[in-house]
Amino acid sequence: MIAATIKTEPVFEVSRTEELFERKFLSRIDYRSYDVTRDGRFLMIQEPREPAPLGIRIVLNWFEELRRLPAETGQ
Repeated sequence: MIAATIKTEPVFEVSRTEELFERKFLSRIDYRSYDVTRDGRFLMIQEPREPAPLGIRIVLNWFEELRRLPAETGQ
């Protein structure tokens, strides 16, 4: 991730660049894996350090679970 100072007038110019950090971002074409706030802070999604465990989770009777949850939360 690099920060740069830019000017748009009288011509577009990029000056002073600074590497903020070197990390591997989660890379997707259909969405950004980071965002920047107005005050310059940002949130990013990184690649996991360890691979996710392979497997499948099967949930039986999930309609019953949906009916039960609102009663437990008071809704």
